[in-house]
Amino acid sequence: MGHFAINPLSRFMKLLYTILWLLVICVLSVIPIGDENLYNLLDLGHVTMYVVLTMLWAWLFDLKLKFIAASVASSPLTELLQLLAPWRNPCFTDIYNNLIGVALGVIIVLAVKGIRGSRVSL
Repeated sequence: MGHFAINPLSRFMKLLYTILWLLVICVLSVIPIGDENLYNLLDLGHVTMYVVLTMLWAWLFDLKLKFIAASVASSPLTELLQLLAPWRNPCFTDIYNNLIGVALGVIIVLAVKGIRGSRVSL
């Protein structure tokens, strides 16, 4: 049996996947929703979206700590996008949930890197 190496994805593909996920979040931020459950203290949808986004930023930036800054900056920016949609309103509860997702994403990334023995750099 021959051994084969899996080529890592190019930086362009990593950027493409990250931007596509960010676009999904942006679209979901502006589509009309019903009034029920608008201000959940813990919204697993927001949390999950931002865990994935944080992991994608980490992947894109090759685990340099700037992935944390990109993740944190994405949260209020995507929420402010709702100002452009008259049927949506940004709220701090959503930003709170987004940042919980960022924190969990950072913990997951750092834990996996710690297990694998890799280093996170600036």
